Amino acid sequence: MSRFFFILMTIMIHFPFKPHFIKISLQTVAFMAVLSSCEDRIMSDNNNAAPYPTFEVEFESSWVKGTVVSRNTDSDISIKKIDDGGFGTQMYLISESETLNDKPDKSLRMSRGTTVTAETFPKTFGLSAICYNSTTEAADLSDFTANFACNTSVSATGDQWTASDKLSWPGSGRIRFMAYAPYATTDNGIVHTASGTHPAIDFTVNGDVASQTDLLTASTDLAGSGTPTVGLKFGHALAAITIRTGDAMLAGDITKATISGIHGSGRLTLSNGSWSVSGEPAASYSADIALRLYDTDDNKLNSSPGLNIAGGKDSEGKNDGLTFFMIPQELTSSAKLTLEFTDKLTNTKRTLTAKLGGKDKSWEAGKLYTYSVSSTGVVVTPIVEFAQNIADNTEFKFDSIVPFSGIIRNLKLTSYVRVTQEGAETKEVDAPIRILASTDDGKSWQEALWESDDITVADKKVLQPRVNTGSLILPAQPLFTELQAAKFPDRKFNTEMKDLSEQESANCYMIHRPGCYKFSTVYGNSMKNGTANKSAYTINRSAPNAEHGMKFYADHANNEITTPYIKQQAGPLKDAFVLWSDSPGLIDQVELDKNGDYISFRLSKHSIAQGNAVIALRNEKGDIVWSWHIWVTDYDWTSNRITTIGADKKTYIFPQSTLGYCDSHAAAAERKMKIKFEFDLSALKCGTISKEISRTQHGIIASLAGDNTYYQWGRKDPMVAGVYDKPDHLYYRNGMTGEFTMLNKRVFDYNTDFKFSRSERDNGMSLGEAIRYPHHFVLGTGDYRQHWHNPSGTTYLDSDGNMYNAWNSTSSFGGSAGSSNEKNSQPVTKTIYDPSPAGYHIAPANAFSGFVRPNSGNYMNDCCYENNKITWDSNSRCWTFHSNSDGTGDEVKLYATGMRDMNVPDINKIPSELKGTTWAAYSMITYLCSSNLNSSKQTLIFYLDNRASNFGSWTGVLSGGRNFGSCTGSNNSYGITVWPIAD
Repeated sequence: MSRFFFILMTIMIHFPFKPHFIKISLQTVAFMAVLSSCEDRIMSDNNNAAPYPTFEVEFESSWVKGTVVSRNTDSDISIKKIDDGGFGTQMYLISESETLNDKPDKSLRMSRGTTVTAETFPKTFGLSAICYNSTTEAADLSDFTANFACNTSVSATGDQWTASDKLSWPGSGRIRFMAYAPYATTDNGIVHTASGTHPAIDFTVNGDVASQTDLLTASTDLAGSGTPTVGLKFGHALAAITIRTGDAMLAGDITKATISGIHGSGRLTLSNGSWSVSGEPAASYSADIALRLYDTDDNKLNSSPGLNIAGGKDSEGKNDGLTFFMIPQELTSSAKLTLEFTDKLTNTKRTLTAKLGGKDKSWEAGKLYTYSVSSTGVVVTPIVEFAQNIADNTEFKFDSIVPFSGIIRNLKLTSYVRVTQEGAETKEVDAPIRILASTDDGKSWQEALWESDDITVADKKVLQPRVNTGSLILPAQPLFTELQAAKFPDRKFNTEMKDLSEQESANCYMIHRPGCYKFSTVYGNSMKNGTANKSAYTINRSAPNAEHGMKFYADHANNEITTPYIKQQAGPLKDAFVLWSDSPGLIDQVELDKNGDYISFRLSKHSIAQGNAVIALRNEKGDIVWSWHIWVTDYDWTSNRITTIGADKKTYIFPQSTLGYCDSHAAAAERKMKIKFEFDLSALKCGTISKEISRTQHGIIASLAGDNTYYQWGRKDPMVAGVYDKPDHLYYRNGMTGEFTMLNKRVFDYNTDFKFSRSERDNGMSLGEAIRYPHHFVLGTGDYRQHWHNPSGTTYLDSDGNMYNAWNSTSSFGGSAGSSNEKNSQPVTKTIYDPSPAGYHIAPANAFSGFVRPNSGNYMNDCCYENNKITWDSNSRCWTFHSNSDGTGDEVKLYATGMRDMNVPDINKIPSELKGTTWAAYSMITYLCSSNLNSSKQTLIFYLDNRASNFGSWTGVLSGGRNFGSCTGSNNSYGITVWPIAD
């Protein structure tokens, strides 16, 4: 029986539009001198940039190739006849090109001849830069020299980068930064051109394959006025060649692999990434190999497919250091691959030679080419295409991270088998598919589920070809499953649509069980029992001596709201979508009905968990015109309520938890997950064929106190919570008084265009802007560090008034700090800006005065009542007291959930990891807001504060104080906790 041998060539191509990056770290490079070749002027508005460039270094996905049964979707396969290589049989060159979309394996150490990963990124890279006078990025800089920096070495020391030269932002023009790694040395083949020339690299491939260099480059073009960070995204500048076994290769011993007839040196122009080769294509590179493709007691004539011959990992999982790193080039007819092989069957030494060059044959930068020896001319490729749609139905590749819930929403899965054969038409075969997952490296497998978009269709374990839409349900982290079972034991799905706004509309809807839900597209609480609730959107200051305040409630465009119905006020509506959620895949199937009257969504039995999500509504112009908070919780606010009598002798009723609260929980480490797509070809009498991918599943950070959403005073919009897994721990250090003792809670399911972030400007927002950007926490400087609101250019305020009516439409006065003054007891008429769910509203300041005494002075005062002392449990991070000043009443438990910081006085002291972002802060406090605004910058709060220091005199001890008070002024740019009262 004759055997045929073939060469499989596999090309891994970086996805050209949306490559995946692995973040190494946010590290800074301090450049502090002035360059003379660009205009030198004092920088004024520089987008919060430091006077020197601060670099954010990223690294593109490492080259990764699966076995021959793991080809990617975007594969172009051609099969051509080649020489028989002395076997006396016809041979073929099978060329397969495919997109790189697998997350790379992590290497343990860095060595030459080994591909670079995020963990092995060189400790020193070279930096050159061109400064030129332009307001837009130049297409061609070939006439410029490296006038800003020339081959400056940048080295890592700890978590900082240090440059050998010092530079500063010129203040005008543009700068093109060009970097390469590793830094040029005498033995790595890299030579940077001299100063006074255009920046380029002359590169010569090392003749020793094991010592070849994986050259990396990065380039970015920025305004010379400066930016908060300069992003350098490094990618591979060479082509990488590996060799593997293919389908049904004869068993035997491989002794040598040689690539010859190619160019071994060239020049890389750093400004545009183009290569030019030098000399004749006469270079040759050989790797000596001692690889046995069979076990001694193995009686099989063929080896297993996908075994590494040169390049990649050996049988022990170690990188063999034999990847060929080649100059990108056109492959001439002299290019060839030679393998020296002794087959097991006859013990005959053979030489297999395959031509690699010819018309349209080339190696390109950043691509991995794999050649595989095979004895079948048929290539069977399982095709699995994932597209995920968020907001604008933008498609992108299946992400490399599996959420800790195991749920991946809004997927379109296309699956089939492609069969390619020389001389025959390529065919596509439909076949049922099962999806399995393993968290123990393939030792055991668990069937995944497919949750259909159609709620009437049961979950599936086997999918029929060819296109399926819905959600992939992979194994969740065990901790997630445990918490889900404990908090929501009854997860039966209710298919009947429930109208959450039927009795009263609100900005927040509490959900307790899986099902289908909808709510009306009206402003906040503007509807009750089907009738317009005009008091919610109409200012009514009845006192004859009322202070100047708001004239009307503004919509997204700062126009007066005159109707409950958003579609009438904001124009034709376009769509609704998940803005963010803090539990992955929490809700889905968000849809605006065709009339624009209702938004519907689904809460699945698979995804239900304590968590928060925000749904945004857009008009035809693309503006967000309103948004709603969906709080999934097991807390029942109709029971176990807390009754208190304030210092004003009035009775107030609080619910059993703060708004948006999620309980404390333990941690779960991230873990590896293999996902297998198994095609059933039994109908074709061909058994099964499968494709495997490897992914990382998110871990879960512990939350010692639990967490709740935060709110800037007067805004309806929940801001992302903060968490902490260590008590009194500084996560970021900058020498300040313990602010950075929390982490931002992770968010999911967001479109990158609407990522939760800080405001773009430093000078506040109007009410309309705040509505349009519910995903922006307003972070300002100067006065706007203390007060987020900027009414400039609007008409909704009296000329000398402030916004004290934002959460009380009938209030006639602002609050009075430090007292139980009747101003702090003004009855609250709930407004459309109130973030509370139906039946609740923001409490007046005196509602908290039954817990602790009013305090107008220093926050470091303990204003507890003599008979109602507050106790602290450091294990649960909880304060306990009673609801009345005399120590009677209901027991109250409040947790130290921190706040969202209003910024720091000196922005240069923001830790580098947090520049350009918003952060949760102060794990030792809880501030609870009231409906009272004391002044244009101060709201009245109830505070519980364990900080041990006085202002400005921090000794390094974070907590241990006893600081409590009510009716106390605080800056309303903070994001603080809402604990509303019953209507």
